[in-house]
Amino acid sequence: MTDRRWKYVFSDAGYAAKHFTRAIEVYSRPAPASDEEDYISSMGFMHMMQSGHTSAEAALRRVLGIVNEELPIGPDTHARLIDQCAEPISGTRPAMVSSELRDALRETRRFRHVAMHGYDLLDRGKARHAVEAAKVVASRLEPEIAAFRDAIDPPG
Repeated sequence: MTDRRWKYVFSDAGYAAKHFTRAIEVYSRPAPASDEEDYISSMGFMHMMQSGHTSAEAALRRVLGIVNEELPIGPDTHARLIDQCAEPISGTRPAMVSSELRDALRETRRFRHVAMHGYDLLDRGKARHAVEAAKVVASRLEPEIAAFRDAIDPPG
């Protein structure tokens, strides 16, 4: 029987996709005409990217809880969470996410750090890599988690 907690995993993954999709939309708009509009657009974009990654991590933490794995702790918790989910455990479980999704999550994690500590210092050119990564996470997180769920708990 499927664990009811998957509902919350997919809710978090859906929010990640929503936040990243909206951030991509904001980033893709023409440059704002005024400093005030640029500030509002930049801050909104950074917050959406930050929220997208935070939601993705929440989904991954929930999956680890379902499979009874310990969450990483320590100063590199966020990086280790992504890597842990991308590594299969021989004889126990496949990888939860592909190497492509892992790499995209690493990039959105790096950008979240910029958004959290760079404040209004958005360099749109440098954000391009994070936007490309956000596209991967938005499109692949839910289906990859679903494939993992089906591999460890096949639908009956």
